[in-house]
Amino acid sequence: MKILAISDPHGDYSKIKKMIERTGDFDLAVIVGDITNFGPDEKVQELMKLFDKPVFAIPGNCDQRVF
Repeated sequence: MKILAISDPHGDYSKIKKMIERTGDFDLAVIVGDITNFGPDEKVQELMKLFDKPVFAIPGNCDQRVF
């Protein structure tokens, strides 16, 4: 199983698409910590739409606890 791991994007997803392309084929994306920079929650959905694979995301201290 090939896993793409990403950490601390803080709501700036401008380089994520290029990282996905450079990685090639992978089975799962893991995003650990600080997905946003204290919101808004819609930023999480924006990030998830960049992936066509399963994503496991762990919130960090800069993420809101609404989910």
